Amino acid sequence: MYRKLILLVGGAAVASYGLMTWLQPETHSATLSLRWSKADTHHAAETPASAQPAVALKRQSTPDTSGSAMTPNTQLDITATAINPDMPVMLSIQDLFARIDASGRVPDDLFQALQKRLETDDHALNDIMTMIESTDLGYEEKYLLAELLSTRKDSAPIDFTLSLMQSASAQSLSVGAELATSLMMNGRPADILAPLVQGSYSQDAQAQIDQVISRVPNASMDETQRTEVEHLLTGYIDSTSGKMKSVAIESLAGVVAGDAQKLKSLFHEYADDGNDAVRYSAIEALYQLEPAQFDSGIAKDLQTIANNSSESMSVRASAMELLASYQESPGS
Repeated sequence: MYRKLILLVGGAAVASYGLMTWLQPETHSATLSLRWSKADTHHAAETPASAQPAVALKRQSTPDTSGSAMTPNTQLDITATAINPDMPVMLSIQDLFARIDASGRVPDDLFQALQKRLETDDHALNDIMTMIESTDLGYEEKYLLAELLSTRKDSAPIDFTLSLMQSASAQSLSVGAELATSLMMNGRPADILAPLVQGSYSQDAQAQIDQVISRVPNASMDETQRTEVEHLLTGYIDSTSGKMKSVAIESLAGVVAGDAQKLKSLFHEYADDGNDAVRYSAIEALYQLEPAQFDSGIAKDLQTIANNSSESMSVRASAMELLASYQESPGS
């Protein structure tokens, strides 16, 4: 569920966060697994390996004291400290960073305590947003804070995400995309998607917007939200072209997966588009069909595309591959 995360914890340095002393990289490493089951291969953005999409925390239901000088009692005290409004929240976050173990896990009790405090503590909210905007932390630490911030239920995470997406900084844009993704995974896809599809981002942010759009089908949403998201993506498709339209078509296909009529309509509407990427995505949308929903009319259309010598090789190959998959499926 999470991007590979490497945090090395060791020597100390003094940062400009008041009472807090940050632990700097030195000796401890941890790895987090990929969040997304489907890799963004066709529309992958040209970003650094450390900035690739979506990381999330693997949490421990019980404290892990291996390799740590802390005792279970000490850990419980630290967890209590995390929800103490008189204690700088940065000290608890420092501890969260320091306690990522060799398996890439962080203590669930501490994370949830910080989450609970963040629900009502605006000072903690401001501290976390300040840390995300600082130049003293790397991608990995900021992704961790973005995951924490995304659990707050008011408009603050949305507003902060939009401010990050207005930046010209590659790091801010990358963290903004991770925060937008976490918000979608926490049941708020339409809340963050609505301003983004209306253009609330800088001219440098298109790659990150494509990443966010491509992840929409994985969002946590009920049927009402799904209908709203479908409407937002449809409007975005109508207002864009080329790669942006292509990414949105495949995302919409994932959102309406299971509705054969909508999937076939997507195919028929964009299979004749003037852009190769859009035609390719129109065909890719049909991969969401169940074998029983694949009819002779679709098969004939795909055969026509596959036989068209003036069509691009990528589009023809996609049509041939899908047609072959259908013909090999039971009952076809």
